[in-house]
Amino acid sequence: MRIEYRKRGSEVPVEEVVMTGGLINWSYQDDSDSMMKKLVFSSSFISKCVGFYFSSLFSRGMIEKSIKNLGIDSEEFEADVSTFRNFNDFFIRRLKPACRPFSSDPTIFASPGDGRLTIYPATKGQSIPVKGCKFSIKELLAGSTNFEESDICVLRLCPADYHRFHFPCDGEITKTVDLGGMYHSVNPVALDTGINVFCLNKRTLTFIDTENFGQVAFVEVGAFAVGSIIQTYESKTIKKMDEKGYFKFGGSTIILVTEKGKLKYDEELIENSKNGYETLVKVGEQIAVKG
Repeated sequence: MRIEYRKRGSEVPVEEVVMTGGLINWSYQDDSDSMMKKLVFSSSFISKCVGFYFSSLFSRGMIEKSIKNLGIDSEEFEADVSTFRNFNDFFIRRLKPACRPFSSDPTIFASPGDGRLTIYPATKGQSIPVKGCKFSIKELLAGSTNFEESDICVLRLCPADYHRFHFPCDGEITKTVDLGGMYHSVNPVALDTGINVFCLNKRTLTFIDTENFGQVAFVEVGAFAVGSIIQTYESKTIKKMDEKGYFKFGGSTIILVTEKGKLKYDEELIENSKNGYETLVKVGEQIAVKG
């Protein structure tokens, strides 16, 4: 399956380079070995084993190859490539602050991470269709009824992306919930099968009260080979672009749920979403303004 997205300011589709394309195709497009697939994606043991390897010295040789094959700009790295002890050190790399500028205007809502973004305006009680995977806001938020009429922003991170994530605005954290679950891929190939990945997978929910955007639910969704979702923030009073945490190895997803009408998303993002394209964004970029 060919996966395409758009860059901001361009209508020309770009084909995504998939790091584990063979495994994903076997897992979700091949009908054989169904019991093996169930073991792989329902058990944390397999993902932990993969995570252990990527945190070992044996994985260090993959770093340069991945930078080249995935087209990653190492000039953005805060640390020199030679200092990474293993692949996970490289994967959770920090970037030079100047590489991800952002506006301090409190009425601008920023992207929480690097990735491919899609907007889903929702009406009360509606299931959200994300590339063939349908889920309700109540399911996603583990029964919360505070967002029955909301807008959804889905940010999909690939192995090539910067995997630290940040707060999109100022606010006050009111509640955090960690939910165990499965380890399905969040790749569009997996979503196209109809598996309810976002509600079945391991995830963390953070509820934030904000002055300009109402209540925001910030959801981190784990995926296959994501050893951990790590939270690094310390204060419940948060500032825009403060680091919230990071994902260890694997493709992952951030979902933002906001009260309907509180945000006005950029028209380009809405238009690309309507046409079935994700839009490549960088952390700190404007994605919406106060509604």
